Amino acid sequence: MSLLKITAIGLALFINSFGLSQKIAGVLDIKPGIEEGYTLFAPLNSNITYLIDNCGRIINTWESEFTPGNTTYLLPNGNLLRTKKLSNTIIDGGGGGGGIELFDWESNLLWSYELNNENLRLHHDVESLPNGNILMIVWELKYKDEAIEAGRDPALISSDEVIWSEQIIEIKPISTNSHEVVWKWSLWDHLIQDFDSDKEGFGIVSDHPELVNINYVNQGDISDWVHANSIDFNEALNQVVLSSPFFNEFWIIDHSTTTEEAASHSGGNFNKGGDLIYRWGNPLAYKRGTVEDQQLFGQHDVHWIDEMNKYEGSIILFNNNRGEKYSTVEIVTPSFDENSEYELVESSYGPIAPNFIYKANPAEIFHSRIMGGVQSLPNNNLLICSSLQGLIFEVTNESETVWIYKSPITANGIVGRNFEETNANFASDNNFRAIKYSKTYSAFDNKELTPLEPIEGEPWIPCNIITNTMEDPKLFTEVYPNPVKDRLYIETPDSEELLLVKLITTHGKIIRSAMGRKKILLNVSTVTSGLYVLQINNKLTKIIEIK
Repeated sequence: MSLLKITAIGLALFINSFGLSQKIAGVLDIKPGIEEGYTLFAPLNSNITYLIDNCGRIINTWESEFTPGNTTYLLPNGNLLRTKKLSNTIIDGGGGGGGIELFDWESNLLWSYELNNENLRLHHDVESLPNGNILMIVWELKYKDEAIEAGRDPALISSDEVIWSEQIIEIKPISTNSHEVVWKWSLWDHLIQDFDSDKEGFGIVSDHPELVNINYVNQGDISDWVHANSIDFNEALNQVVLSSPFFNEFWIIDHSTTTEEAASHSGGNFNKGGDLIYRWGNPLAYKRGTVEDQQLFGQHDVHWIDEMNKYEGSIILFNNNRGEKYSTVEIVTPSFDENSEYELVESSYGPIAPNFIYKANPAEIFHSRIMGGVQSLPNNNLLICSSLQGLIFEVTNESETVWIYKSPITANGIVGRNFEETNANFASDNNFRAIKYSKTYSAFDNKELTPLEPIEGEPWIPCNIITNTMEDPKLFTEVYPNPVKDRLYIETPDSEELLLVKLITTHGKIIRSAMGRKKILLNVSTVTSGLYVLQINNKLTKIIEIK
């Protein structure tokens, strides 16, 4: 059943619609057309990071002393780059981290780094660069007098008398716990305001889209004013993209600058220093549009699409609240002028609207108000992490759902292993994101990849069989009717091959079998209703529903 064909009854029926009352966690649906690979995710309340195959079977795990804060990446050499969450009573916001760790494949800690004090705190996301350096998002606390001097309206300073700005720091890991800061960018160097002509940065906001209006506030927490939640690097362009869900925009910065140039308005490939060279999503933030022009609504996971994909060079994102009760996945292809610089189109940066939008049907069955992630896969499928729903699913270009995974990890344990659940409405622990890596990814070279059982325990027989037979040559076979109530027929009209057919429960028990040629009858009138596996000659398999 495709995600797009689910009725609006809700998520519980969405999950239950697959007919396996005993299968409420892990892989709930799998079809041909899925991208072959392994999926990485890190539950936010767990110290364990998981890598699973398409049947939900564990390929590898890494265990830390800390919960994530928030993202995790598998590097090309097989090491795991992982954020970690540390406590901080001063800068205490959603997505707070404070540190990062590097583990080898065997979960040995190789290197760690912390930046977590009363003035600076790592948060949300990091980005590993091809040269081994790491970009990090950092909250930078500014006190009331600093904010007012920069032109902040005092009415937009909360009772704690601070606001949090943003930095990007690039470090080079050295030995076990050492590092070198090799580049830094600070938003505080690129502000504009039209509130107080006697203060710094005074000017006409609409004349300077390259600068950020210090008095644009579009959400309730006016201390955490920007709340950057993702960062990505484009090596070919030598540029960084930063997402601000509270501005409902993403910003692109020139990374070819030195640290000194990044603090100025000149230098680098664009000769704009650390000013914004592109921004998209909400022209109202720089006073070149209206509320009707807004395209992004609390977005997450903004990043360039990798090479070897038909959307290569475009930017993909998870648009959390495109509608009041639904999310979308969107792809944006920036507009360039004849000088290969980002182009202003009708006073704001182009394009006017996304180049691609994925929306479920009905839209409301796919919604994560906060968090969430998306990945455009090599076969052009989309892997979507709907965080608050506890779901990771994969859809094709035709919007057919070919994989649905419900995280079995909850605050009370693991569904199907540590405690029992009688329905599919349990609350999974949130995954900030999920990433699928192709089986040919270099991280897996010379690694032990034998699947273990799924996180939730017992493997799901249909998934294992379907996965194993996707690449097998199939005998032309007709199986009807399906669903079936009394008699099931198996025919091979174009072959004299002897057939051995077995009807198997999802737990692997054979309950019916027969042998013959051309046409075989199975009497299933006394079989309990549910889903079963029909196996033909130990290879060709079909899922059979008995009513």
